[in-house]
Amino acid sequence: MSYTEIISKYSPIICVIITAVLSLITLRRDKDLEKFKANLLKENEHHRVKLEKSKFIFQKEYEAAAQLSVLIQKITPSFNFPDMDYDAAIEEISKDLGNVNKLIKNYLLAHKVILDHKITRLIEDSEYHANQGKFKEGDYIKEAKQCYEKLIEAEDVLTKQWKGQSII
Repeated sequence: MSYTEIISKYSPIICVIITAVLSLITLRRDKDLEKFKANLLKENEHHRVKLEKSKFIFQKEYEAAAQLSVLIQKITPSFNFPDMDYDAAIEEISKDLGNVNKLIKNYLLAHKVILDHKITRLIEDSEYHANQGKFKEGDYIKEAKQCYEKLIEAEDVLTKQWKGQSII
């Protein structure tokens, strides 16, 4: 039996086998592609959710930084006389430590959850000094100074932290 006779005799079978093999390969490739596509979609969704969360946190940190600046502006006295210096401003703050304490407490209630530990600690220290200054006879100016300086430091750290971030 020659080669051409064998091919002509078995060609339908060979065609069926080749077609079956190609179908299996195509089916396997399609399954692999579907699995790959599903994994890509899942990974894409994961990154989309992470991006949305980052944008939300970024916005809340901006709000916390802006509100801390507002808080500091509220407790910083305006010039009451020409050439008013830092010590005179601290003395003015010391006269209203009860209100300052309340403002800081309200700020922490609104923003503590988004602030990092260092900033929270600085603002809590500021609140502590405001609270202590309400009750101290001689050291209330020292406590007011500590209170104010801790807030300024917290604002500086928070602003640098926020500006140093990037969503992308």
